[in-house]
Amino acid sequence: MSRLSGVDRAAILCGNEPAYVTAAWAARRAGLRYAPVNWRLTFEEADYIVRNSDARALIASARLGEPAKRVAASNVALEIKLSVGTS
Repeated sequence: MSRLSGVDRAAILCGNEPAYVTAAWAARRAGLRYAPVNWRLTFEEADYIVRNSDARALIASARLGEPAKRVAASNVALEIKLSVGTS
């Protein structure tokens, strides 16, 4: 089981929706830093941000399932992958 601490980062891939606020609040409440990933970015741009932020977790909007799966598959450092909201 993976555990994250206050020095760890979560990447948040959500649109302009309540799920983003939920994910950001939850990350801060857990003591994590987070890196927002704009949902309009290309796969390469989103992948770059997630990879270079040293994120160990990815929190993505359910409606962005396909892009999130691609980003998660290309980043082996991601130990935790979560979905928020509804599609």
